[in-house]
Amino acid sequence: MWNKVEFVVDINPEISYSLLVFHPDFMITDFPITPLNHVINRYKVAKRHLKRVNVGNLHTLGIQNWERFEKKS
Repeated sequence: MWNKVEFVVDINPEISYSLLVFHPDFMITDFPITPLNHVINRYKVAKRHLKRVNVGNLHTLGIQNWERFEKKS
């Protein structure tokens, strides 16, 4: 994870960085949904170094809005 964030930071810490919660669907159904603790840990690492970090597909974890996610992280 850090290598990816470091790569983006070296270019410009203002670049938007998106993390996506994996949702098993269609052809890839043998992987589980990304665990919430993994999402929170990766978000914290990215947020320490980048100014614009977004997490997509939070609804798959039962989180309906961004504010609720930020309270958990």
